[in-house]
Amino acid sequence: MVQWAEPSMQNAMEMIWVTPDGRCHVDYLDDEMQGVRYLIVRGASDDVLGALRASLDLAGQDEILAEARAAEGGIGGDAAIRRVLGRLSAVMPDEPTPVFVEALRGLVDRAGADARYEAMRAASSRLWPELAPLLADRRDKDADARVREAAALVLENLQRSGTIEAIPEPRPGLREGASEAPAEVTAPPQPGVRLIVPDGVSPQQVSELAAGQGWVWRRAERAASEEDQSSPTYTRVSWEIRGGGSSIDLVWESFFSIWGLVFEGEGSSAAAASAREAIPLLGRAELLARGQAGPKKDRMRALCQLGTIALPAPVDAEIFACFERAFGDADPDVRVAAIQASAVGTGWKELVPTYKRLLAEDESDDVRGWANNALRAYEAAGKL
Repeated sequence: MVQWAEPSMQNAMEMIWVTPDGRCHVDYLDDEMQGVRYLIVRGASDDVLGALRASLDLAGQDEILAEARAAEGGIGGDAAIRRVLGRLSAVMPDEPTPVFVEALRGLVDRAGADARYEAMRAASSRLWPELAPLLADRRDKDADARVREAAALVLENLQRSGTIEAIPEPRPGLREGASEAPAEVTAPPQPGVRLIVPDGVSPQQVSELAAGQGWVWRRAERAASEEDQSSPTYTRVSWEIRGGGSSIDLVWESFFSIWGLVFEGEGSSAAAASAREAIPLLGRAELLARGQAGPKKDRMRALCQLGTIALPAPVDAEIFACFERAFGDADPDVRVAAIQASAVGTGWKELVPTYKRLLAEDESDDVRGWANNALRAYEAAGKL
């Protein structure tokens, strides 16, 4: 085996190897959200699989299903159930498989509240229609409000994705107060609070922050394709503040390799302020300062981060002015960063005259090329 790709700074726990003939790919992932490390092996021959198993203490689907049966039987208690749930979600196939559905159901029936909540997270990793009865059962009768809310949200995801046509109707009488489905979570109004997760702070640290703040987990969205090695395993993780009314989304901006935290709803300001006491999240004021002074690398990064938190409308006058100053910077790399940040991040049509000027007048081939790219993207979006 030879190493094919090094992990990026932003996705340090994902590595890929390939056999010399290019037929077998081995993808190693450290899934921080599920707390499990695993391999995805594609095109492997028997000798490659044999070598992997001889060198590493690997557990496959059969072994993990056996672990699930043991945990369901009471061996190891809730800690064993929570451990196997993460491992189970990692090896669940893409296509619905009855034995995995039954394994999840067996674990949920045996588990305590925290483990049942983890089971809802595992269920959300595969949008299988066969999971709908299990989720409806938990939504209607579970004694823990977090589990009921999480089950209802995964059911909404199933319907929204087209996996099921309709959410199963609530069944009254199973639990006191269970005759009605949990209230639908609606999108709070903009703008809320938008912050940047500093480089070097991992999604796992944000997940720990969420647990410490008492945020209620809602859903996690995987990367659009497992073949896209530039993205982390999850590209969006969502929570809400207990009692509803406020939501928090951890969002991956793939073009800039930036994590952003978006707080929305009536409690968003307080939630954001509390989060910033625990993690040095970057806000608009800090980024504006960094975008105008300091080392070149830091200014370029701050421009991209400003583009990530800026809303498409209305135009933010101070961020706009920061971009305009960067367009006039003596260093062409800074001018390119300003084009990328403003065009990819904001899409403000008010920047079109500047892009046209840079395309016509800038001495740098790179700057003119990116200005042309921006104008073509705007034209394709109907903004010219």
